[in-house]
Amino acid sequence: MEDIKVKFSDAINPGLIIGLISIVLSLAFQFIFPDLQTQQKIGYFSWAAILGLAVYYGIQYRKKRGDAGLPFGKAFAFLFYAMLISSVLSIVFMYLNYSIINPDMVEQVKEM
Repeated sequence: MEDIKVKFSDAINPGLIIGLISIVLSLAFQFIFPDLQTQQKIGYFSWAAILGLAVYYGIQYRKKRGDAGLPFGKAFAFLFYAMLISSVLSIVFMYLNYSIINPDMVEQVKEM
């Protein structure tokens, strides 16, 4: 079996897509549902969507590898890189959201 190298650059596009979809869902839930408890309950569906996207991109990456297959450790590394990129994007968004877009949300969360 050949030695498979997982490159960080392979995970950039899936990581950005997952991060952007989570940001869009977060903004949509924030403006559609003003109640924080409803946002929290609906937010669980966004976690399911993010998990589904991660699995989808993992399967696509494995298919791209062809007949060589993809060991668990290499698949884990690819998805780790993708979710790391997504997380960094989400952290930047959360900072902007709580400081610029909706600064009263911190007080709303404290009251809840």
